Amino acid sequence: MRHSKSRPNAVASSIREWLKRHGLSKEIEQLAAVTRLWERSAGGQWRQVSWVERWDGTALTVGVSSPGVATRLRFEHDELLASLQRDGLTEVRELRAVVRPKEVRRPLRRHRRYSPGGAVRMAESAEEIADPELREALLRLAGRLNAPPEDGEGQGG
Repeated sequence: MRHSKSRPNAVASSIREWLKRHGLSKEIEQLAAVTRLWERSAGGQWRQVSWVERWDGTALTVGVSSPGVATRLRFEHDELLASLQRDGLTEVRELRAVVRPKEVRRPLRRHRRYSPGGAVRMAESAEEIADPELREALLRLAGRLNAPPEDGEGQGG
């Protein structure tokens, strides 16, 4: 497939035409305008934790990243509403919060690989221990260090 500078414009034009044919272009433009108003009126503190989801003409539904943010939005409801009205969204009468947390993935912990030489040194050291329980525990540990990890071992989230 050849790429050209005009290709993004052609795609945008195709999308615009499809939206018009299906009667959605006005709604999309309106939602984009309300989104810009929300970002300007609510301010930077809200930009990272909220986004406009729906505008029905009087109620603005705002997606938020956590229940704590939803609580904050309800607490600041009147102030945010007044700010939106001052900035030109005079029809807005209600703000609704909908919690939609972003998926958080923690990286898997990496299993430490120990050298066979380290396992041998551990076993040799264990042989010198007088306490039989401690010696057995160290020998078991040396055996585990020498063996590869089983599936899922050493991984956590």
